[in-house]
Amino acid sequence: MAVDGNAGTERLTLEWSKAIEIGHADIDSQHQQLFDLLRVLRQESGGAREISAVRAGLDGLKQYALNHFVYEDGIMDGFDYDERIVHRAAHSAFMKNITAFEQSLERKKSAAESYGKVVDFIYDWLISHINNIDRTMVAKLNGVHQDFYASHEVASQTSTVIEDAFVVAGEVERASTRLGAARKMSEKRAIALELKSASERLINLLHLADTRLEQFGCSDGELAKLRGMQGAMRSSAGSLLKTAVKDLTDYGARIILGKYDLPLGAGAFMTHKATEIRNLIQVIGGLENVDPALKENVTQALSMVGDVMELEIDTLGMQDYGR
Repeated sequence: MAVDGNAGTERLTLEWSKAIEIGHADIDSQHQQLFDLLRVLRQESGGAREISAVRAGLDGLKQYALNHFVYEDGIMDGFDYDERIVHRAAHSAFMKNITAFEQSLERKKSAAESYGKVVDFIYDWLISHINNIDRTMVAKLNGVHQDFYASHEVASQTSTVIEDAFVVAGEVERASTRLGAARKMSEKRAIALELKSASERLINLLHLADTRLEQFGCSDGELAKLRGMQGAMRSSAGSLLKTAVKDLTDYGARIILGKYDLPLGAGAFMTHKATEIRNLIQVIGGLENVDPALKENVTQALSMVGDVMELEIDTLGMQDYGR
């Protein structure tokens, strides 16, 4: 995936997954609605849309998020919740950051596609906040925090992630077969893009599955299925890692050397790309399995993330990306 000024708009589909459910029907329903609104905003900002429609979409998402936070505040006040202050501070930081993004975009009279970086920030924040802070709150609300992660529900979620990965692995295999049989160059290019997208989705799912396996465990059958998929993806992961490292290095270097004006949300975008690189390394089996020359490039690319974020703080004064 090439990285350029609009690269933040090229992300995986923002679909809701049962793997993100936290076991509270109302909160899960509201989270799903946030993902639906976010997907609409991505569609608005990614096409030839009027900027007014994109701004209206962001306003609607902000208002829904605010109402959702008020609902969660009511839950926090209804039981002995020791992380209430931290939880509310995360909500407040989110709203402040979105407002800061929005104001900066309006000052620059940015085009619709510039809002793609706001979508990326919201997506990353939601995934982290739901999986960590909200999940813990609901576990404590239910009085099962200590053994929550051993519950049938969490085992079912892990199974869902592995099954989703198995389905996408089938897409990768079919796309590979079609690519080998394609004759026209235009057809090959289209299938190659489809294969790359499916491979990236699979690697993300494998990383999520592996993380859950380390934390919660899974059945022997699911473990065998997971390890088989990981083995098949290692060569693809190596190729994707090389491309991801080069893209991140080139993008960061252009900003640091002043060849790019500082794009809004560059730090958040580069942090997301750095996470992709770490996920690829995990699929490969750890940094020790990476070619020595590429390993040096990985270190250089990841160090640029901090450099760009410092530059962004100095330039835009957006100091809090708290979750």
